[in-house]
Amino acid sequence: MKLSLQPIGGPLTASGPDIDAARGQIARLEQGLREKREVVETGWGPEKVHRKGKLTTWERIRILADPGSEVFPVGTLVNWGRDFPGSERQAPGAGVVTAFGRVHQRWVMIIANDNTVASGAWWPLTPEKIERAQEMALRLRIPVVYLVDCSGLFLPEQSRSFPGLTGAGHIFKKNAELSNAGVPQIAGVFGDCIAGGGYMPIISDRVYMTEGPTW
Repeated sequence: MKLSLQPIGGPLTASGPDIDAARGQIARLEQGLREKREVVETGWGPEKVHRKGKLTTWERIRILADPGSEVFPVGTLVNWGRDFPGSERQAPGAGVVTAFGRVHQRWVMIIANDNTVASGAWWPLTPEKIERAQEMALRLRIPVVYLVDCSGLFLPEQSRSFPGLTGAGHIFKKNAELSNAGVPQIAGVFGDCIAGGGYMPIISDRVYMTEGPTW
């Protein structure tokens, strides 16, 4: 059953000190959110990736998505402001991009290792972020597209990445649940494909691999 949602009311046209102050506060909060999203999207920067002759993850996503269509990231600020022993840098977005996008006019869930952040390594909360994206795809019955370029687990934090109810092993349980529900899973492998990151394309329905690192 589909429910039709009708908007209630209209734009706020009133003015006054309190309303103007509230609008200003909202504008500042929205600007802060945009700046954080830009930091996450930049990751650790494209320079090292480009020196290898590769595209960054976001460059790949924009090529994958239908021209002119918008991509809607989810879970953008996972690990925001969090430091990890053994790393001089933080892990923007937990080193993975999860986003809704249109491919051939069909909605898909894109799950892509951010190859600018420690070459796409997994961090604490990376598995949970991936699993949440898989669960969204499962509930909506939309295909999942994995863009794999993963150097494996960030080893100093492996004890907080694999164990538990949302640990890395449950990603592969979600793979099985998606397959059982008939939800297509397609993987593109564009670079490193190590450890847990290597299992995802193996379990997918179709795998596409480049002969070199130039995509």
